[in-house]
Amino acid sequence: MSSPDRRTFVKLGLAATAALALSACFKPLYGPTASGQDLSTVLASITVDKVPTAVEYEEFANELRSELIYMLNGSGKPATKRYTLRMNFLQNVASPIIDSETGRATTSTVAGSIDFTLLDSDGKTVASQGRVQGMVTYERPAQRFASLRARRDAYNRLAKELAGHIKTRLALTFSGR
Repeated sequence: MSSPDRRTFVKLGLAATAALALSACFKPLYGPTASGQDLSTVLASITVDKVPTAVEYEEFANELRSELIYMLNGSGKPATKRYTLRMNFLQNVASPIIDSETGRATTSTVAGSIDFTLLDSDGKTVASQGRVQGMVTYERPAQRFASLRARRDAYNRLAKELAGHIKTRLALTFSGR
């Protein structure tokens, strides 16, 4: 077995230098914010307004709001509110896949979009805004109540997915990216 030569040490040194130089480029998402505050403290300072929707989507809107409140401040400890999050449910698309033999829908896809705006405590200054989109599918069994429950679970999954996207976008806003 031979000992490593000088070129091997030079390559290792260059690789270590490159790794050290690039490590300064990465910033953890859930570290301190640009203001020095902990990100979880800043996210907990967001008030989530009710989502205005049509009557048939009120349950979805309540689920979305509840998920966001939990994701932003899962500790349950009261926090001073500095921001207000307003959302608007834009669309809902359900596209069924039809079984050609029975003529019955067997699978549906539910898609939704949320426009959100994060306002400072003054209610006028926009800290962040954007749109998130999500899509989930569900099977539609022949039993009517099983199909209704599957649809409800799909909307709950969609609410959780959209809430996660919004939380990530807010975290990116406060982390200074």
